[in-house]
Amino acid sequence: MLHESFIPMLDNTQSWFRQWSKFPVAVHGAFWLVAFRSANELQAKLCMQSSVHYSSLEKQKDIINGQFEVNLGELKWEDAKKRIGFFDNTVGHVSTANTDQEFSWLNDRLVRLHEVFQPRVLELQERNINTL
Repeated sequence: MLHESFIPMLDNTQSWFRQWSKFPVAVHGAFWLVAFRSANELQAKLCMQSSVHYSSLEKQKDIINGQFEVNLGELKWEDAKKRIGFFDNTVGHVSTANTDQEFSWLNDRLVRLHEVFQPRVLELQERNINTL
């Protein structure tokens, strides 16, 4: 089921295709979840502004990776871009025939990313990690 805070930003129409849809994960805006559909790729990912935050999460990488079900695919960690997420570059061109399947793919991953990362992000903010 789609997390209720995502509903206004992401609906099951073509209006979100080829654009970013951002969902805040924490209060200060240093982190956000992103759904993206380009001409040939779907992305569901956690993005952050700070290398310090990314490094703090990366120290928990093995534990975090273990919290994702195998059927969701491999969780990718991209140090240079400070993002963690799922990327599917096998989707091909936008088609209304695939909308439900692609929406379901994004939904499943966004909900799980939110469940796994929100407590960690809030903890980082509570500890008031200084961003560089």
